[in-house]
Amino acid sequence: MLRRMSLFHKREALPAVSDETLDEVLEALDLLAPLEAGSLTCPTCGRLLTRANIGTLSGSPSRPLVFCDASACITGLRDPVKDVGGSTC
Repeated sequence: MLRRMSLFHKREALPAVSDETLDEVLEALDLLAPLEAGSLTCPTCGRLLTRANIGTLSGSPSRPLVFCDASACITGLRDPVKDVGGSTC
Protein backbone atom coordinates (compact mmCIF):
# COMPACT_ATOMS: atom_id res chain seq x y z
CA MET A 1 0.00 0.00 0.00
CA LEU A 2 2.76 2.46 0.84
CA ARG A 3 4.53 1.71 -2.41
CA ARG A 4 1.40 2.45 -4.41
CA MET A 5 0.83 5.71 -2.55
CA SER A 6 4.36 6.88 -3.28
CA LEU A 7 3.52 6.87 -6.98
CA PHE A 8 1.02 9.65 -6.37
CA HIS A 9 3.34 11.89 -4.38
CA LYS A 10 6.07 13.30 -6.54
CA ARG A 11 8.92 14.69 -4.48
CA GLU A 12 11.06 17.46 -5.85
CA ALA A 13 14.07 19.26 -4.48
CA LEU A 14 13.40 22.90 -3.65
CA PRO A 15 16.49 25.01 -4.14
CA ALA A 16 17.29 27.79 -1.71
CA VAL A 17 18.13 31.27 -2.93
CA SER A 18 20.79 33.26 -1.13
CA ASP A 19 21.23 37.02 -1.15
CA GLU A 20 24.21 36.50 -3.44
CA THR A 21 22.20 34.56 -6.06
CA LEU A 22 18.89 36.43 -5.81
CA ASP A 23 19.52 38.69 -8.82
CA GLU A 24 20.61 35.71 -10.93
CA VAL A 25 17.45 33.77 -10.06
CA LEU A 26 15.18 36.76 -10.64
CA GLU A 27 16.87 37.43 -14.00
CA ALA A 28 16.37 33.79 -15.05
CA LEU A 29 12.66 34.13 -14.22
CA ASP A 30 12.38 37.50 -16.04
CA LEU A 31 11.56 39.22 -12.76
CA LEU A 32 14.67 41.32 -12.18
CA ALA A 33 13.61 44.18 -14.49
CA PRO A 34 10.12 44.50 -12.90
CA LEU A 35 11.73 44.43 -9.43
CA GLU A 36 14.17 47.17 -10.36
CA ALA A 37 11.42 49.19 -12.08
CA GLY A 38 9.29 49.06 -8.94
CA SER A 39 6.44 47.19 -10.59
CA LEU A 40 6.71 43.80 -8.86
CA THR A 41 4.11 43.30 -6.14
CA CYS A 42 3.13 40.52 -3.75
CA PRO A 43 0.20 38.58 -5.24
CA THR A 44 -1.36 38.17 -1.80
CA CYS A 45 -1.30 41.66 -0.30
CA GLY A 46 -0.22 43.88 -3.20
CA ARG A 47 2.81 45.25 -1.34
CA LEU A 48 5.57 46.62 -3.56
CA LEU A 49 8.47 44.16 -3.54
CA THR A 50 12.10 45.13 -3.01
CA ARG A 51 15.21 43.02 -2.47
CA ALA A 52 14.83 43.72 1.25
CA ASN A 53 11.27 42.37 1.62
CA ILE A 54 11.14 39.32 -0.66
CA GLY A 55 9.95 36.45 1.49
CA THR A 56 9.63 33.47 -0.83
CA LEU A 57 9.40 32.33 -4.43
CA SER A 58 6.72 29.90 -5.50
CA GLY A 59 4.86 28.76 -8.59
CA SER A 60 6.60 27.34 -11.63
CA PRO A 61 9.27 28.63 -14.01
CA SER A 62 6.54 29.49 -16.51
CA ARG A 63 4.49 31.32 -13.86
CA PRO A 64 6.74 32.36 -10.99
CA LEU A 65 5.26 34.07 -7.96
CA VAL A 66 7.23 36.24 -5.54
CA PHE A 67 5.71 36.91 -2.11
CA CYS A 68 6.68 39.54 0.43
CA ASP A 69 8.09 38.66 3.83
CA ALA A 70 4.83 39.21 5.74
CA SER A 71 4.01 36.03 7.63
CA ALA A 72 0.38 36.15 6.47
CA CYS A 73 1.52 36.12 2.84
CA ILE A 74 4.01 33.30 3.33
CA THR A 75 1.57 31.14 5.29
CA GLY A 76 -1.13 32.06 2.77
CA LEU A 77 0.72 29.95 0.19
CA ARG A 78 -1.52 27.11 1.30
CA ASP A 79 -4.51 28.96 -0.15
CA PRO A 80 -5.08 29.68 -3.86
CA VAL A 81 -3.60 32.94 -5.05
CA LYS A 82 -5.76 35.22 -7.14
CA ASP A 83 -4.09 37.10 -9.94
CA VAL A 84 -5.19 40.38 -11.46
CA GLY A 85 -7.59 38.56 -13.77
CA GLY A 86 -9.34 36.93 -10.83
CA SER A 87 -8.38 33.34 -11.63
CA THR A 88 -6.65 31.11 -9.13
CA CYS A 89 -3.48 29.15 -9.58
